[in-house]
Amino acid sequence: MNKVTGLNQSECSGFVMTNPLAFVLLESAGLPEKKVLIETLRDRHPGLHWDISTAAAHAEADDLLLIRIGDHLAGVLLMRAPTPINQSAWQQASSGWPEASQALGKHRAHLVVSMTGSAAKGRKPRSPG
Repeated sequence: MNKVTGLNQSECSGFVMTNPLAFVLLESAGLPEKKVLIETLRDRHPGLHWDISTAAAHAEADDLLLIRIGDHLAGVLLMRAPTPINQSAWQQASSGWPEASQALGKHRAHLVVSMTGSAAKGRKPRSPG
């Protein structure tokens, strides 16, 4: 059973991924400093309420940061390994990011960032952007 989601493998196998997902390549493993990250996000998006969620602390997850954005939740998960090499994905990334192959060779860890829908049951999610 997953400590963070409370779901086991069989419960997860039928899910279709519909939430935005991003990867951030890192030269060394580490989560961003929470206070600095939240202040930066507040400066860039002052119309939204930003706050650190305490759910990850209760799950005893050292490599997870949960951020509340209005009625949404963003998860930032530290993976202490390079991203798996998917040649077609990297070729596609390099069309808009010419330095992709250089970044691929230099990174030693990565962050997986995902957004969830509305945190309030029964409410239609509002776009955070």
